[in-house]
Amino acid sequence: MGFLKRQQVIGLPVLQKEGLSLLGRVEDLLLNRRGERVVALLLEGGGLFQKRRLFPREEILAFGPDAILAGKPVELRSPGKGLEPLLAPARLLLGRRVLDEGGRDLGTVDDLFFHPETGDVVGYALSMGLLADLWQGPSFLPRGVSLQVGEGDTLLVRRIKEGPGEES
Repeated sequence: MGFLKRQQVIGLPVLQKEGLSLLGRVEDLLLNRRGERVVALLLEGGGLFQKRRLFPREEILAFGPDAILAGKPVELRSPGKGLEPLLAPARLLLGRRVLDEGGRDLGTVDDLFFHPETGDVVGYALSMGLLADLWQGPSFLPRGVSLQVGEGDTLLVRRIKEGPGEES
């Protein structure tokens, strides 16, 4: 299986394989503090009095196009106060404009890509707008680049590795 985008997963139901009971729908991905790995799924509450809950990524049996399957019964936890630091790495980048060191606009961070089996974040989708994306497709920014967070909504890419041992 290839990489998944964050937006492909948001809204999907999470089902217990045995009995296909609905555990909840994905509200967002939670990353480790360095933004390198998906560690859990945040499931939306679903009802008026139901709270959001965490579903550990390692308990996922399969990411399908229409649902996520859990392999065994999992006790879902309430996120508590520690939730914001886990949401922050993705939210820090999403929606920000990216410039290279030459001042060239590379686009806006539109989404993140992750490996479904390991949870590793592999990079980010950059958008130049709907028409440009339809014409050229979105650009890809690998996770290993050096980024400088600027004032407002701007990120500066210090270097982009083209391949092993190469830089642009």
